[in-house]
Amino acid sequence: MGEQSVRILARRHRVFPAKIRTEGDGSVLKIDAVERCWTEVGQGGTTKFVYRVRSGSRRFFLRESGGQAVMVPV
Repeated sequence: MGEQSVRILARRHRVFPAKIRTEGDGSVLKIDAVERCWTEVGQGGTTKFVYRVRSGSRRFFLRESGGQAVMVPV
């Protein structure tokens, strides 16, 4: 499984993703924990927020930039 577009449905403390919906099959995942988060700044000053999250036994990265988010397996 590669990179997959997702939509963040809910946030914890107005920052951390708490629930997401995958664009492919529409499944909803509850985020049990945000294990790590950081900010990446690209050329032209674009900001990307990256979260390493856990949902059940699955771990993956969520990358969010400009209102778009993608999920990438660890």
